[in-house]
Amino acid sequence: MAELITFVMFAVVTVAVFSWVFSNERRKQKVNRMLNDLFE
Repeated sequence: MAELITFVMFAVVTVAVFSWVFSNERRKQKVNRMLNDLFE
C-alpha cells in the first residue's frame, strides 16, 4: 500500500512539474534546448 501512495505522489509531482514547465513558453524553449543538448 505504501508503494502505491509513493507512486501516486511521484506521478502527481511529475505532472505538476510538466504542466508548470509547459505553461511558460520561454521556459519550454529553454527545456527543449536542454533536452536537445542531452540527446545530441
